[in-house]
Amino acid sequence: MDDYLEKSPNAARMVKAAEYLVSAFCILVTQGQLNVSTSMVDDEGVDLVFHQRGSTATLAVQVKARMLSNTMAQRGRFQAFVRSQTFTPRNDLALLFVSVDDRRGQLDQAWLVPSVEFDKRKGGAASQGRYRFVASRKEGSQDQWARFRLRPLQLPEGILQHLEDLDQAQLTAEDRLAGVDALGVDEHVWRHVGPPGTGLVTGIVDHSRGEDGRPRARLLDLV
Repeated sequence: MDDYLEKSPNAARMVKAAEYLVSAFCILVTQGQLNVSTSMVDDEGVDLVFHQRGSTATLAVQVKARMLSNTMAQRGRFQAFVRSQTFTPRNDLALLFVSVDDRRGQLDQAWLVPSVEFDKRKGGAASQGRYRFVASRKEGSQDQWARFRLRPLQLPEGILQHLEDLDQAQLTAEDRLAGVDALGVDEHVWRHVGPPGTGLVTGIVDHSRGEDGRPRARLLDLV
C-alpha cells in the first residue's frame, strides 16, 4: 500500500472513486464506444480493463490516483509508487497516473504510460519493493514523462489509440492462428428501442481442443 493510503483512512475510498470516475468519464466522452471491466481479484496490479465496441483487443490499466488537495500536488508535482511484486510489463498493460480535483469531483491531469515504456524509464532497483513515479504538473515542463501527459479530454482518445494498435498487432501476428484446427461461428442480432436500431455481429471462435480434451473457446475475431 502506498504511503498516501496509509496516512488517510478515507484515501482508499477516494482512490476507488477516482477509478470509477475515470471509467465513467471515458464511457461518456466516447458515447459508449469504450467499455470498462474490473477484476474480481486484484492480484496482478490491474484495476481497470478497457475494450472498444466491435474489437477483440483489451487494455489492462493500473490506476494511481492522487488528489489536488495532496501536499505534493500543491507543490506542482505528482508522485506515486508502483509495487514491483505486481508489475510485469507487457504490451496490453498501461499505467495511468491521474490527478483528481477532489473539490470539484473531476479529472485534472493524466499520464498514460505503456508498461513497457515505464519499465525502460523507471530507473534502478525498486526501493522497499516499489518503483517511484514523479512528474511535473506544470504546463510546458519537459521531464521524462511529459510526452505521456494528457488533458482529461485526451485520455479517452489515448486509450482508443492503444486499443487500435493492439487490435492491429493481433491481426498481423503470424502465430495468431497457430494450432487452430476447429472453428465455431456464432451470430447475434439485437434490436434497440430507438437508435442505433438493429445490430448484427458474427463471432469467430477457436474450438480447438487442448491437452485436457476440452475446447479452448477463444475468441478470434468479430465481424
